Amino acid sequence: MEKIEHALKQYFGHEMFREGQREIIEYTLAGYDTFVLMPTGGGKSLTYQLPALLMPGLSIVISPLIALMHDQVDRLKANGIAATFVNSTISPDERVGRERAALNSRLKLLYVAPERLVTGNFLAFLGRQQPSEFARIFWHNCGCTIHIFTSPVSTGLTSTMKFGKSTRVHLVS
Repeated sequence: MEKIEHALKQYFGHEMFREGQREIIEYTLAGYDTFVLMPTGGGKSLTYQLPALLMPGLSIVISPLIALMHDQVDRLKANGIAATFVNSTISPDERVGRERAALNSRLKLLYVAPERLVTGNFLAFLGRQQPSEFARIFWHNCGCTIHIFTSPVSTGLTSTMKFGKSTRVHLVS
């Protein structure tokens, strides 16, 4: 998987992965739903950001921390990665513009606050996504866990948010 190492260096400037990261990324790229438990500062974000860059279409990152969204989007943009967020800090016009950018395939990562995820506007936005252009959701719980859903949204948002037979669980100390 030379492609993974090249992307790691190109987008993040790292020569090597931290413990567990490569395996998690490989499972995600293979299409498995993944549950990740890593310590704070253990490199969880890379385990969903790198696959998002290597997979076609838009990836949605659900995070309850607005400061985390701002920080990660700023870092991604500084590295030339098309990313933005939708949360309570932006106006309705900005939200519409960012959603339009996602619909027009101008974004790779869209960070969303959990409370926005279930609003009528956001569900309508998800409904306008072409299944081939949207294949994964990353749920970044503030702290130690990430759940990566690689199932298409067309199967229904709530039906993909459960552990299935193809889920891989990774515990990294």
